Amino acid sequence: MDFETEYSASYTVRKLGHYAYCADPRFNAYLVAVCDGSTSSACHPRDFDWRSISGKLWISHNAGFDRVVFRRLQEQRIIPADVAPSRWLCTASLASYLQAPRDLTGAARTLVGLNLDKNPRRRAKGQDSRQLTLTAEMSDYARADAGACHAIWRNHAHRWPEAERRLAELTMDMGDYGLAINRPALDEAIVTLDGLLVETLKEIPWSKTHAPTSPIALAEACTAAGIPAPPSTARTSAEFDSWAAEYGERFPLVRTMQHYRRLNRTKAVLEAMRTRIKPDGRLAYELLYFGATQTGRWSGSNGWNAQNLNRADCEGVDIRRLIVPAPGHNFIIADYAQIEARVTLFLAGDTEALEAIRAGQSVYQVHAVKTMAWGGQDLKKENPKLYALAKARVLGLGFGCGAARFVHVAKVLGGITLNFSESERVVREYRRSNSLIVQTWRELEAEFRARDGKTYFMYLPSGRYLRYFDVDAKSMTCSTVRGGHREKIFGGRLLENKVQATARDIMAAAGLRLHDAGYRVVLSVHDELVVEAPANCPLADPRVIAWIMCQPPPWAEVLPLSVETTEAQEYCK
Repeated sequence: MDFETEYSASYTVRKLGHYAYCADPRFNAYLVAVCDGSTSSACHPRDFDWRSISGKLWISHNAGFDRVVFRRLQEQRIIPADVAPSRWLCTASLASYLQAPRDLTGAARTLVGLNLDKNPRRRAKGQDSRQLTLTAEMSDYARADAGACHAIWRNHAHRWPEAERRLAELTMDMGDYGLAINRPALDEAIVTLDGLLVETLKEIPWSKTHAPTSPIALAEACTAAGIPAPPSTARTSAEFDSWAAEYGERFPLVRTMQHYRRLNRTKAVLEAMRTRIKPDGRLAYELLYFGATQTGRWSGSNGWNAQNLNRADCEGVDIRRLIVPAPGHNFIIADYAQIEARVTLFLAGDTEALEAIRAGQSVYQVHAVKTMAWGGQDLKKENPKLYALAKARVLGLGFGCGAARFVHVAKVLGGITLNFSESERVVREYRRSNSLIVQTWRELEAEFRARDGKTYFMYLPSGRYLRYFDVDAKSMTCSTVRGGHREKIFGGRLLENKVQATARDIMAAAGLRLHDAGYRVVLSVHDELVVEAPANCPLADPRVIAWIMCQPPPWAEVLPLSVETTEAQEYCK
């Protein structure tokens, strides 16, 4: 099933998200195409016999969107209220699971050899849908899309496990249900940022002739001041750190630019939140199942990314704290502790370290004892500097980070300032004292090279596998999406992907267990699940949730898991 809806340059799903797009007065679903594999039809939704397919399995490409369109048409009484599928699944999610392109054009070409013509849809942009409904071109276009969707399902559905289908459904349900928002605080924050933007703009001298963050204007101002322009103005950039150390005090205007950009970005996020709030006060959002096709992790979509909310407040505005549980409920925020570091040791076969962690030692202390000659008791309390270095080593060096990069990583992860020669020494020491991890890099790289000219299948402990297409052993490149752009690969990168994919599988299984136990997960961010639970309910005990999440899957029984939980009245870390 495929709906066609009216859209324009200013009115798009990408800008508004599913709910706000369909709730907008401009919303108009003027065509639906339905294909059962042998016959297909295309007509206005009001003219289709919906009861003829009620109770059947429905498939759409980007079903998350089509589901919202369908519900909106039911609200408008265009589709009867008693019509419903037995289940509604998504071929975009299926394609991503298979590491094919997510878009229908790419998925159809890659998975079933169909070349779809998207020009009719492009020509429909901004046009009057009353005319488009009547055109043979749009009808043929919609039927072709529905047919391609059916072909993808018919040929590849058997390759998509039931557990993964459930995860895809729960992901759509989670975004549709949404997040409760502290609306008064949200409105106040937007007003506050508006005022700060006006004041900050006054401090940028070229704001009347150029965009406030114009790199051209910045370069001209730097030249006038007799200094080179920064190669990057990103606050997290190692290149900017180097530039700021030398020129930052002489040219503080760059910090003003960065501040303006941060204010503007935060305000845009808040306005996107306000646009997406439903009548029930909850913010509808989209989360992409298998959004990161290399690992299977989730990713944000359509203008509001729950995976990328500010970790620190901006002038007193903390976006996360505007997200609150429903009245009479609490958040239980459950975060897997050091899961990537633990999985790295698990995949490398370091049973000694895993047993020490199981006995209650932190990952970083175990690392310091095994590889940094630590002989004390509580590393974090007794030697905070060594603890910070151990943490930076564990998190920064396990995936092949080099000395130049580690200078920046050590600063960000541990607040440690290293020059290049000191960083070289730390990297050498790490690789010499972590032979199991280094050996794992080499083994994975050897497996990759052995598939020269073919597809490398990296098998995960869960039974799932990652695909690396069209391997070129000489250049160490491949495509991680079938037919996609080529990427540089090395042993550390392969281990990183394997670790992240394994951690994802652990959290995915935990999410299904929580759902089956009756919990409602309202948000998934990286290694964290947020449960919205009734207050004073026995099942809403954070210890119970942590226990459920810490049950290792059968394929990882030796992996010690730990979950840190926080019970809160707002989303926080």
